[in-house]
Amino acid sequence: MKKKLISLLLLLTMCFSILSVLTACGDDGDSGDGGSGNGGSSSGGSGNSTPNALVIMSDALDGVFNPFFSTSAPDGNIVAMTQMSMLTTDIDANGDVVVAFGDDEAVVVKDFEKTYNKSTDRTTYTFVIKNGIKFSDGTPLTIEDVLFNMYVYLDPVYTGSSTMYSTDIVGLLKYRLQDDSINEEDDSATDSTATEATRLVEQRIQELVDVFEDTIDNQTIKFADKDTMINAINNWHVSDGYIEAVATPEEQDSLSEDDYQAMLKADYEKVLAYFTEELNSNWETAPESFSEEPYKSYKNPDGSAFFDDITSFMAIWGLVEIEFERKTEGGGYDHSKIKEVKRTGYNPATITTKESAIDYVFKKYTEGQLSNLIGGYAPATVSKLESEFLAKAKEVILGSQTSTGGALEVPNIEGIKSLGHTTNVQTIKVNGTDYTVAHEHNSDGTPKNAGQYDVLQVEIYGVDPKAVWNFAFSVAPQHYYAPSQTVDIKNNKFGVKFNSFDFMQNELQATETTKVPMGAGPYVATDKNDSNNPRGIDFFNA
Repeated sequence: MKKKLISLLLLLTMCFSILSVLTACGDDGDSGDGGSGNGGSSSGGSGNSTPNALVIMSDALDGVFNPFFSTSAPDGNIVAMTQMSMLTTDIDANGDVVVAFGDDEAVVVKDFEKTYNKSTDRTTYTFVIKNGIKFSDGTPLTIEDVLFNMYVYLDPVYTGSSTMYSTDIVGLLKYRLQDDSINEEDDSATDSTATEATRLVEQRIQELVDVFEDTIDNQTIKFADKDTMINAINNWHVSDGYIEAVATPEEQDSLSEDDYQAMLKADYEKVLAYFTEELNSNWETAPESFSEEPYKSYKNPDGSAFFDDITSFMAIWGLVEIEFERKTEGGGYDHSKIKEVKRTGYNPATITTKESAIDYVFKKYTEGQLSNLIGGYAPATVSKLESEFLAKAKEVILGSQTSTGGALEVPNIEGIKSLGHTTNVQTIKVNGTDYTVAHEHNSDGTPKNAGQYDVLQVEIYGVDPKAVWNFAFSVAPQHYYAPSQTVDIKNNKFGVKFNSFDFMQNELQATETTKVPMGAGPYVATDKNDSNNPRGIDFFNA
């Protein structure tokens, strides 16, 4: 696979301080716990730091460096360098993987304990949050950020890779469905929105298929380019199924045919954009698929490699015919021996560059086989489309499930509590240590009084050995990823706009925050000029 140099993006600041667990990024203040945090360096250090640019190698990247939505392993590795997690792992004396936390670990949690109440059949996870940790921009990491992350992951419209929602947290089903009457302990109580949302997604995709098929059916040449499709959509009478998929009954009262046609055109434009991204990604990865035998040794008449970049790219799109030798015994084909290869799906005399190859495949499928493309031929495109449409479908389904005035019927998740904000608990014992719970806070969310800590408790039904790993998430800064939202824990404001596709799509995944990650990890995102405010991350071909 082709490699890329990352001129990173990540600025490693080495601080010559003693006993510091994590790298301190330009702050000489005390961490408060003598433990982890970008803002904390131990007293006794020189206070001097020397920035050094770190250049690393990576597999091909998708460029989604958002801790909530990155899905590829290479992207996730980049994001992880900038983040700090609630918990980490260690190996115990028996060789088993166990949860790790505390002042000697580069994590958010100072102390952690899990307890089971047999009489209620519930398990409670208690997390004492460290003081003094700072994000790379110097802003404190607080329990406000912890809850912000949890409410993002548990929002019904969230479509990222986190599976925290699968944990049976007390009150979660009521919150996600906005129905306080649900008996969550009844085995028949389930979240049916996923099934209904999937149906709406299928209806929305089918609308594009119907437009395309209707258009080519009325033409001698069975192709429909972009101008033809846009014109067809402008004259299309959208179906009831499409309307149901994109708008609540209340919204439908104020939307016109022109509005729905505009939405359908936007859907079509997304297909084109996502397919372009997929083709460019395929170009980077295709040569790897044909780099080993028997492809490696197959040559052109002049002795050059047959499977060059263009041929490899065309092959994964079925435009190169590969015939293998038949087995001498038992029938079938011997896939270790190539008999003949033909470039049957394109003209190699005219397709001589990356641009011409991608353009050829793009037009072949978007203009001649759009139905097949969004029916599964382009898996990455379909995955992105379905994910986005699914989020919108859930918003539509739950859109009218709020009480008068727009207030939520279920404003919070019962089983997730900040003890200092929503209870009267003054002290709590965790692993034999007494902690004073912080009830007063500064404007930046930090505990007002020294020696006090914020404490998070999460209560789940029954026992789930895997649940703790869902609570080991990295803590991203609320002020960076959701700047328009307010955090006021006592009044059920967690920095997340509930059930909002627009919030998830346009704020949480804004271009800046998707391209430039921020966290409390040991590395800071920058550019080739070591800027403190990079607009993106630069990549250079090796």
